[in-house]
Amino acid sequence: MQVRITKCNMLTKRNAFDNISSGAYEQMDYIMADDNLSWMIFAGSYMNEIKENFIKTTDDCVEDFLNGNFNSLFTNMKILSKVVLENFKPMIPKDFHQLWKKGIESDDYFLKLCGSGGGGYILGFSKDFQKAKESLSNYKLEVVYNF
Repeated sequence: MQVRITKCNMLTKRNAFDNISSGAYEQMDYIMADDNLSWMIFAGSYMNEIKENFIKTTDDCVEDFLNGNFNSLFTNMKILSKVVLENFKPMIPKDFHQLWKKGIESDDYFLKLCGSGGGGYILGFSKDFQKAKESLSNYKLEVVYNF
């Protein structure tokens, strides 16, 4: 089993991890506090989830897009959207959690989190833009690429 050890200041840990309700906390073996430092030990299962599902599926999506394999792209986007919702939920604004899940369940659209460091946006993919537009009628949509 692989183990990853991350050292961080307790203040940083509190700010960054207190709101995590799923994903990383479920995979964490334990936190050992020592003065103002914390050692967080993650079991290999969480890192494997990221490596095998997030990174691999992201790479598959890029390959599908570049090669024009759009049916496969949508299959992989659905997987990626689910992996992101399950593992990066704290990074998705709360107002979008149910919307994200609805897209996965209905197959009307799939969402991807883009950007980092306090900025970014949500990119949507849909086979049928009209259907997605109806499902997301309360939101302003902007088409950035059509294929």
